[in-house]
Amino acid sequence: MDGADARSSMFSDGFGGLQQPRPDQLGDVEVTLECSLEEFYSGCCKSFSYEIDEVQHDGKTVCKKACRKMIQVDPGFSDATVLTFKGLGNQAPKMENSNLVVKFSQTENKNFRRSGDNLILTLKISL
Repeated sequence: MDGADARSSMFSDGFGGLQQPRPDQLGDVEVTLECSLEEFYSGCCKSFSYEIDEVQHDGKTVCKKACRKMIQVDPGFSDATVLTFKGLGNQAPKMENSNLVVKFSQTENKNFRRSGDNLILTLKISL
């Protein structure tokens, strides 16, 4: 033992990683929820699950964690609505938590479609 491992440990991770490079910023966790036109019109509660990276108790290791969240879809939301929840995304040692970004997509309806703020009804009728 020549002391190299003690010096390496002391300056690599012993004093907060003085020689460790600073990691890049974490990316946001994005989730897309499908909603029908009726749900956008009247509002509803949607529950979804997603997976994040979580820092363990030792402050160095990271593992996957399944999370579940329920959100309120208010009347008037559309597929252009984006909700951002600060700090509910991925975690990494010595960094701020990333955000959870919830986007919406509209499922197809056989009779109704939306054009901006207008609701268009298409029906087949016999003459």
